[in-house]
Amino acid sequence: MSDVARRASAGKDSGVSDSVKAAPGTVDLSARTDATRPNEHIFTARIELAGLSSEGKRACGSYIEQFATELASEASRVEESNRPADVDEPEITAAAISIAHRGIMQRQIIAAAYETQMRKKTWKDRGIEITATLGMAGAGAFANYLHAKWQVGLFTVLAVLAILSTVYIIGRQR
Repeated sequence: MSDVARRASAGKDSGVSDSVKAAPGTVDLSARTDATRPNEHIFTARIELAGLSSEGKRACGSYIEQFATELASEASRVEESNRPADVDEPEITAAAISIAHRGIMQRQIIAAAYETQMRKKTWKDRGIEITATLGMAGAGAFANYLHAKWQVGLFTVLAVLAILSTVYIIGRQR
């Protein structure tokens, strides 16, 4: 557990703000619990970045809010799915938060991979896919007709085109 996380969790039950000193380009995190609302936890993150514009501030705040919402929702879901049937009161542990964090990160990685894979195809990509298809079909059709030298030559050219274009397509998907 990081120093920031340890200090943030230390303020959980005390009702007192516990803050970590931030250096430029880092985050100052404080956490506290309101004694009158034990289920409401207040986390404050102060980010120090040189030259952060007003649009950057809004974007940063939006991303933090989005992540916090996802983390809270996922942690609640994890806790609820692991809670014994006879227990009514939820208890979101550090393990549930960690599992929720991993789940969010994995979904983001999968989404990025999907986005990369589903990128818009260019005419070059389409042409190479057509070349691979025709090369495989042609090589398959000529496999039974290898009686003359020109048939062997055409079969070889089609097979090589099919292999090279297929390797190119596979390489572009990674």
